[in-house]
Amino acid sequence: FEHAYNAPDCTSQSPAPGSPGGAGVNTTCPTGSVTEDYSFFPTTCEGSTSCAACNTAPTPNGEAGQCDNPLDGDEDSWCLDLPPNPVAGISRLCRQVPSRVCSLDVSITCSSDADCSGGAGTCEASYRAVPKQNAACWDAITDAGDGNSVWLNYELIGAQWVAKRFTQCTNQVASVITPPADTQTPPGPVLTENLREQVVLGTDPLVERPLLGNTTMESYNRSNCLGCHSKSYMGNFCQNDPSLQCAKDSDCTSVGGTCTLYSFNTDFVYSLKLEVGQQPGLRLPGTRLRYRRGLPWNPSSRSVQWSMTSPTVVLGLAESAEDPRCNTDPQGTTRAFMRFVRDDGTALADPQIGLPCQGWRLKGNAANPRSYEYRDPRGRWGACSEVTIKAGEGVRAKCSGTGVPRNLADADASLNVVLKTGSLRYCAQYDSFNVFPDFRGFGGLIAYSRRNPAPDICSVW
Repeated sequence: FEHAYNAPDCTSQSPAPGSPGGAGVNTTCPTGSVTEDYSFFPTTCEGSTSCAACNTAPTPNGEAGQCDNPLDGDEDSWCLDLPPNPVAGISRLCRQVPSRVCSLDVSITCSSDADCSGGAGTCEASYRAVPKQNAACWDAITDAGDGNSVWLNYELIGAQWVAKRFTQCTNQVASVITPPADTQTPPGPVLTENLREQVVLGTDPLVERPLLGNTTMESYNRSNCLGCHSKSYMGNFCQNDPSLQCAKDSDCTSVGGTCTLYSFNTDFVYSLKLEVGQQPGLRLPGTRLRYRRGLPWNPSSRSVQWSMTSPTVVLGLAESAEDPRCNTDPQGTTRAFMRFVRDDGTALADPQIGLPCQGWRLKGNAANPRSYEYRDPRGRWGACSEVTIKAGEGVRAKCSGTGVPRNLADADASLNVVLKTGSLRYCAQYDSFNVFPDFRGFGGLIAYSRRNPAPDICSVW
């Protein structure tokens, strides 16, 4: 993320490996007058010698040794209490990876398809996922306030992640880079095919790389962040006594063993202790709930139908942990569950109603799923015969038999319904039940609740 007015886009895409300039710095700063007042692209730079060359570190402002950092051995001298060097002392930056380029000629930056006329294709985002993410965030910030929030001035520039599905505890480094074969061997090349988001650097032939270009973090070069961190290995200590530093094996003669050069990756160790918080639940209006308790001596006569309706309903990504289907897992695996909870936190289904993976189907396709649908009309796998999660519309379910709790509806209490797929939760609350006797006074009842607002909280599960 960065401020929208940190710096303008460079006027061409970053150079591709093998092209003139290779994988070097993008130095195509805008020329001529720039009307916006960017923080790192001063309007006073045009025609002036006070600014550094495009995307080049400015000239130090101190004499040699005047303000050196004694810890880094850098010969450059930067003094915070002195003005910039009058010659090339002010940064002049453009964003290394432009926001939008023409699809058939990425050397052309654009703001609309009209900028790509003459066979250059259409105007497309360098990071394909960014525009929708920014629009969603800006809409949410605007809806929650008066439209004057300072956060509307910030935007997502890009993101990088490992595009690989994990089914068990896995060495994350091995998904990004070929790890060292031993403590003396450097790591292998970065596995760029496992990294997203890929930026198109050339179209003839097609060249894509997982790069980021934030002007405040990648000021003078673009970066493959995960690839760089994956090469950060701890070394230079004795194999048999890590408290002893070394440069060669002979430095470890007193304790034996070798001098390790590549022992373990320091930048990925944190993930071993990382505990990911549960993502917020989708709090949805409780459109309708109908509960039939049936006869006390016949639990199979109990049933419940409920629905939650909202255009904010989203689906878990296909083949992710939020996808309730089996995918590569065996039948009987359950990643979707339903629970009924009183407003005091008491769970009424013990422990929960499971919805096994073999009952789920995806409607649409993996790239654009429309809904997940669960069907078990004969009750072979549990209490629910039908569950549907439809993007942009809602969630509904039908369940019956012994798996449905008794005393589910109470005119004096609220009932919370939670459907969970992976860590994604769909939550609604049902109040003010209208209760009617059933089976002519033999202990049965029918209860309805309609048109309930979204709950204030989603039950933690």
